[in-house]
Amino acid sequence: MPVTRLRAAAALCCALVGLGATPQDDARERADALVREGAALGERGAWAAAIARFREAGALFPRAIDHCNIGMAYVRWGRPAPGWLHLTRCEARTTEPLPAWVATWREDALAAMAQGEYAPVELVAEPRTAEARIDAFPDEVLTTPVTVWLPFGEHLVTVSAPTFEPAELRLVVEGPTPLRRQLTLSPVAEPTPPERPPEDDGGTAATDPGAGATPAETSATPVNPLIAHQQPPPPEGLPTGWWVTAGGAVVGAVGGVLYVVATGTQSDAAKLPPGDAFLAKRAAFRRERTAAYVLLAAGGAAVATGIVMLAWPDDAPVRVVPTDGGAALGLGGRF
Repeated sequence: MPVTRLRAAAALCCALVGLGATPQDDARERADALVREGAALGERGAWAAAIARFREAGALFPRAIDHCNIGMAYVRWGRPAPGWLHLTRCEARTTEPLPAWVATWREDALAAMAQGEYAPVELVAEPRTAEARIDAFPDEVLTTPVTVWLPFGEHLVTVSAPTFEPAELRLVVEGPTPLRRQLTLSPVAEPTPPERPPEDDGGTAATDPGAGATPAETSATPVNPLIAHQQPPPPEGLPTGWWVTAGGAVVGAVGGVLYVVATGTQSDAAKLPPGDAFLAKRAAFRRERTAAYVLLAAGGAAVATGIVMLAWPDDAPVRVVPTDGGAALGLGGRF
């Protein structure tokens, strides 16, 4: 069967099990449109506007490729330090194959900084995962520990974390030698509660307001013991567990086929250059992969249910039985 027909069949199966568009799909489409706008602005040399579009896309639908786009734009703009930062973020956070140009632009940024007046600086803070802000990157919030390349000169580093006092560090970069700076934040001091003055009872002894009181009579009726009664006989069990097992196997097989198709789509996307075709191919891969996971899960659940129905003894105290009208399965018997 041609691939296009196979995908059409898989899409029909997804529709039959009730799959549909989600709010995340809408957010992804809007983010893809912003990426296309940013790419067009970059081709015209409007790098600041292009980076703004890429950042907006990342805020709308976060993904690693947004950092790749931002990093490439910074490098082409002649700003290798923030470009290298975003390209390394992209490579660290992705779980999917990236286009070959990501590594190329990262190496170009590293070469430009090695030949220029830059030095790598490692920032470590306690507590870990504290946030750092550097005046050289006013638009970036960095999570420690982190390594950045800074130009020669003096820089102000501000580190903060919830429930800790913020701290500042004046950092001077005088040469290309790598630097390492560590900051330990102090916890925020809790306010001391005011002392309560001692109570003066006036020399009188405290009395129990309830002393000598007569308990109020209650009109509660004694609880009658539970009366055992005969449970009605359970309905007959459903003797078609093997049909449920076979149906689950078919659904799981369709999910497996769709997963293979999604894998092929992923490979096709990895071969494409950045642009509309790459974004469309990657979106198709994600839809196919999600549908495959849903079908595999549904098939596995049906197979497990069928096995339970086949293995359940006829005289078991609890049985898998059809509900009224036969539209669903339920549990019946003696509890």
